[in-house]
Amino acid sequence: MKTLLSRQHAFADDALLRRALCDHGLVSRTADGRAYRRIERRPPTEAAALLRHLKASASGRPEAAT
Repeated sequence: MKTLLSRQHAFADDALLRRALCDHGLVSRTADGRAYRRIERRPPTEAAALLRHLKASASGRPEAAT
């Protein structure tokens, strides 16, 4: 997980990101902190809208009105 997070953010504190992911219920970890597992669930409405916007921006297409 450290390598993945290090490639996806600009600040050098992957431990903070791992803790935040756990605190927000997005991932779980083993008691010793060695293994992480993503918790599958539907994103909130606001997050879904943001994801659509980011996906449209990345593809260079204008976002469809909802």
